[in-house]
Amino acid sequence: MNSTRTRTIPGPVTNLIAVAMTVVVLLFPIGARGQAQILDVHRGLPDLDTRSGTAVPPTSTQLSLVAGMGASASWNQFGTP
Repeated sequence: MNSTRTRTIPGPVTNLIAVAMTVVVLLFPIGARGQAQILDVHRGLPDLDTRSGTAVPPTSTQLSLVAGMGASASWNQFGTP
């Protein structure tokens, strides 16, 4: 005689497990993404350029390329067109 016995978990236990799993699923991603910014190291650097620029004149090659294209260009205090 082959009889199969099934065991069922009582309703309140099943509900408790479901609630516990829901809490874990909802709280886990918050910690995994690092939402808590406790230390000051998480702040970005300020957008302040404290370099002292030294005037770098454009080279003769740069000037001739600009003139050859019939264009105009200006260079900033760091020598960047």
